[in-house]
Amino acid sequence: MKQDKVTVSDLQGMKVGETRTFELPDARAIENGKVLAYRTGRMSGCRYKASSDFVNSTLTLTKEQLS
Repeated sequence: MKQDKVTVSDLQGMKVGETRTFELPDARAIENGKVLAYRTGRMSGCRYKASSDFVNSTLTLTKEQLS
């Protein structure tokens, strides 16, 4: 599903180990989504692994538990 941006509620709704792919409008939205994921992870005590695909305008995030 295509959306304009990644939100904090999108990230907080993910379970540990879950992977979600976000279809975003452009490279700027992808980079903003990564920054938001890293910042949200630090605040909530988890980590998000990010993979960017600029050709297909997708951002794939996996929520991981900090060890």
